Amino acid sequence: MRKLFKITLIVWTVLGFHQSYAQKHLFSEVSINKRNAYIGEPVQVTISVYTSTWFTKGVDLQTPKIDGAFSVYFRSLSSSKTIKGKNYAGVQFFYNIFPYEDVQIEIPSLEITVETPDEDDYKGKKRTIRTRPRFVNVKSIPDGFDENTWLVSNNLTGYERWSRRTDRVKVGDVIERRITREAQGTIYEMLPQISWDSVPGISIYPGKTNFKNIKTSTAISAKRTDRYSYLFEKEGTVTIPEKVVLWWNPRQQRLYKKTLKARAIEVAPNPDLGMLSTLKDSLATVAQAQVETITEEKEKGYSVFGMPLRKFILLVIAGIIILMVLLRITVLTFRVFRKRRREYLLSEQYIFNQFLNALGKDNIRALELLYKWIDNIPVKDKTASDFIQTYGSAELQAMFERFEKDAQRHRKSGIMNKDEWRNARKNFIKGRKRADIQSNSRNWINP
Repeated sequence: MRKLFKITLIVWTVLGFHQSYAQKHLFSEVSINKRNAYIGEPVQVTISVYTSTWFTKGVDLQTPKIDGAFSVYFRSLSSSKTIKGKNYAGVQFFYNIFPYEDVQIEIPSLEITVETPDEDDYKGKKRTIRTRPRFVNVKSIPDGFDENTWLVSNNLTGYERWSRRTDRVKVGDVIERRITREAQGTIYEMLPQISWDSVPGISIYPGKTNFKNIKTSTAISAKRTDRYSYLFEKEGTVTIPEKVVLWWNPRQQRLYKKTLKARAIEVAPNPDLGMLSTLKDSLATVAQAQVETITEEKEKGYSVFGMPLRKFILLVIAGIIILMVLLRITVLTFRVFRKRRREYLLSEQYIFNQFLNALGKDNIRALELLYKWIDNIPVKDKTASDFIQTYGSAELQAMFERFEKDAQRHRKSGIMNKDEWRNARKNFIKGRKRADIQSNSRNWINP
């Protein structure tokens, strides 16, 4: 008996030593980005396996099955880690889980089979390592919110389409209405059904509902289209009530809504009312036969800023096109500005403005610019006195005589009134006919 006990002790010692040695250079990690989440709020789960040697065979891990939540696999990624100066090669697996019950959910312990050599060997050995379970507390839908319309999403777009125009409707017509919602950061299982209000004078029949998940390696979005057929049974004005779509943004901790506006429809009379009962029976039969259509669309490649890579590239291309258009507009604007600036520098207005700026500063220079300006305008007499006598005032005439004397004596004169000169120029422009102005040299432009 004692001998058997010794043998058993030796076996357990050897086995225990082998397990410790085999796991010494191999370990796993499980991380979650949040410990508390609302129903429908995604929780990112990262499962990692590390070895101080290398993997001789690819690591395969099945998507964990979690009670009370949907699991979505995104991608695996090679990684590395340094612990106490020692390098470890690893593989990370990324998942998102979407809880649908307000209970604590468990990310169960998983068995991962890998092949990796010992630290002093090169030959891979098959080993099994277990992960530790993790737990997430799922919070109930906040008070005041309807569980039938509750949705957690980073962003949502919604739009409606009618199978035909609604401004020409008569009794007995059938029009299909489609409401499509596209939600970022969730899956189609989380998208609630659109609630339809009864409308007097209209019978509403459900149609086929389409679902679609669009998944990349880093993000997921869901699309749902609800169809309903409207049978108009009475003439007069009927109003389709507005439809409000709500969603909770977990990043901003805010509730958002989008409203599809109400629609008033004028229903004209129809003498052939015998087909109403037939239409109602037919629509009811079709509605019972409809089944939900569920599809899933996977997009290869990575996502950028939470959107599919293809969509991001299209946005970048659109941005480049917009920048090129803006650049072209800027270049054309600059050319027009430069042309007008060049024309302005050759115009009589530019010389006139230089003359006004020189007044009171350099009388000789101002007098030269005055006569230069007069030479560039279409007047018969090329003297300042004649110009003032024709278009100016008596006050300006007196001012100019004193100004001319001061300029000849090289004295400054502060009695020249610039407004008087501006008024004289305006009188000159008003006295010219448009045909005369357009027939002048290119140095003439309208102010």
